[in-house]
Amino acid sequence: MPFPRSGDSAGTGLFTAETTEPNWATAHHILLPNFSQRAMRSYHEMMIDIAGQLVAKWARLNPDDEINVARDMTALTLDTIGLCGFAYRFNSFYRDTAHPFVEAMVDALEGAMQQIRRLPGEDLLRITGAIAASPAISNT
Repeated sequence: MPFPRSGDSAGTGLFTAETTEPNWATAHHILLPNFSQRAMRSYHEMMIDIAGQLVAKWARLNPDDEINVARDMTALTLDTIGLCGFAYRFNSFYRDTAHPFVEAMVDALEGAMQQIRRLPGEDLLRITGAIAASPAISNT
């Protein structure tokens, strides 16, 4: 099942449409060649490169340093997609802060996950509450 209600902000496509919808089929057929066995073989060296960057980052840490595994696995995933899918390096393991695109993607995914957990009608209540609390609106 796709991300429920995320089509409101993301439109309909591979991850936001039902598999019976035309947009899902279009996205699926466009992406399918990129996931063939031949394509996967061509990504192997790039995947090893990004994994090696993560290992090198961990090797540079002091013995008492903590590892944020969730952050590093997210960086590993998005850096791998960036390099294999778009020939773009986010260089997450050589930065102190996230690349702006990576930050935006993580924010969007977190927002979609929060939206999934909301009760029906909760968004309307949130909007109504925000409007009532807004000084610019309540003073008019």
